Amino acid sequence: MSHFDPQKLPFFQREPTADVRAGLDFFGFAVEAAADEVFLMQSDSKIMYVNQSACERLEYTREELTGKYVWEWDPLFPEEAWPGFWEEFTRAGHLHFETQHRSKSGEVFPVEVHAHYYENASKGYLLAFVNDLTEKKRIQEQLEQNQAQLEEQVRLRTEELEWANRDLEIKRQEAEQVSEAKSQFLSVMSHELRTPLTSIKGGLSLLKNQAVTEPCKMQEIINLAYRNSEVLEKLVNDTLDYEKLRREGLPFVDSPFDMRDLVQANIRQVQGYADHHGVQIKYEGSKRQPLLVNADEIRLSQVIFNLLSNAIKYSPQQGIVQVRVLEKPHQRIHVGFQDSGPGIPTEQRHRLFQLFSQLDSSDSREKGGTGLGLAISKGIIDHYDGLIACKSPPGQGAYFYFELTGLTS
Repeated sequence: MSHFDPQKLPFFQREPTADVRAGLDFFGFAVEAAADEVFLMQSDSKIMYVNQSACERLEYTREELTGKYVWEWDPLFPEEAWPGFWEEFTRAGHLHFETQHRSKSGEVFPVEVHAHYYENASKGYLLAFVNDLTEKKRIQEQLEQNQAQLEEQVRLRTEELEWANRDLEIKRQEAEQVSEAKSQFLSVMSHELRTPLTSIKGGLSLLKNQAVTEPCKMQEIINLAYRNSEVLEKLVNDTLDYEKLRREGLPFVDSPFDMRDLVQANIRQVQGYADHHGVQIKYEGSKRQPLLVNADEIRLSQVIFNLLSNAIKYSPQQGIVQVRVLEKPHQRIHVGFQDSGPGIPTEQRHRLFQLFSQLDSSDSREKGGTGLGLAISKGIIDHYDGLIACKSPPGQGAYFYFELTGLTS
């Protein structure tokens, strides 16, 4: 490739002096040695001169580039745009902008252009210094990616901290609720234990001191003490079952049995309790025989007894408890207990099956019971992947029920 000779440019019309020649030689050397691409173009955008850097970056010889138009190597500069650009350029005298260049091999790369207007002998020229932005754009893109990644990490970490704080707050509230519920539970439990113990102790004291000598009165005291001992036994059993459920889970021994038979057996068991409360039990059963399930019969009897005795306890005198054993689609067996009591407020239903949860301690003391029964019942039904729930439309009592998957008979 030939070197740049300023005297060959058309606007040099006369022979320069020795000093001027030396200056022009230095100018030519500086332009050729420049790292930036240098272009000198006429008013029609035809190249008059390019330096060595431009030739190397565009992959053309100087002879190949000389005479080319700007739109032949700039894909963003269509031919029809040049007149408007030249008018703006000559008016401004200098333009700074970004565009793209295309090399001989087809590579397109970003560039930054500083274009300067020069006029000589009534002719205008464009002198452009072009900087390849490929590496700058790559670094900028990498920085933007790094910043985006950092912002995303900060966002994720902030979310994690927010969730952790929420979780801690929820746990704190739950701990306060559990603590309050335990205190309430202990208060109810102490009352429930004291009542039968006082009755038993009072009866035994009368017998010990021979304050009662009539056989019928003595038998009445014995019967009362026996019933209260049964209450104590249930309290102790519920407490022990609760501890097993909370710590390690209840033991289960499964075998097939007919759900209808088990429900009817529990009805017979609580009939005396229902008569004592003046409550009538009505049974509605599926006509299909049998309704088999594979489960622990004793544990399921515990659930049925709990729900049935609660329905009786919360029904008024002359009230009715409706017991249902129904077959549902997909081999589901539905067992439900509808009482005729006051029902359960909507805002309290979510606490029904929670451990250490009492809906109303004053009501519990009036009716008796610790509230452990429902939590234990839920643990048993959950063991079999079943469903236990309560429906209580306003003024229509409460309907407790559970569902299990039955066996194909």
